[in-house]
Amino acid sequence: MFFPGLSGCATAPAVEERQDLFRKAKQWIAQNYVTTSNYNPIQLEDVDNGVIIGRIYFKFSTQFFIHQMDYTVFCVMKLQIKDGKYKYTFTDFTHVASGTNRHYEVATPESCDGWIDQHNQRHPSSGSYTKALGGLDNGMNNVIASLQKALAEADDF
Repeated sequence: MFFPGLSGCATAPAVEERQDLFRKAKQWIAQNYVTTSNYNPIQLEDVDNGVIIGRIYFKFSTQFFIHQMDYTVFCVMKLQIKDGKYKYTFTDFTHVASGTNRHYEVATPESCDGWIDQHNQRHPSSGSYTKALGGLDNGMNNVIASLQKALAEADDF
């Protein structure tokens, strides 16, 4: 597996109690990932052990020569919450894609693992995979920054 996942730990000094962090994490998921009849972002919530597992997604677009590709990346997010701190782990990255170049379209979710492989082959289409990796990196940085901001904020009431 070439893309095992991303993880990190952080503290939330303004939020000392585990149940408050747990509530804030659930609120962040609810505000960013809408539950529908066929999609529920929260797959597991274990309040006693401070664990939330969810399936989240983000979107980005790339431009390579004259072609634009629109990606939706899905992944599994695991939050482990303790008093005043938490750990996040993102794994199992898959994607779908559509765009002006039908050669790169992906209708059913496929692993993102091949992007690094294709990027390293250095053939003419490698640039499109380099752009996709950049979009994946930026997307994950935005997700993590949003999560960290939401969990670090003190309640104002």
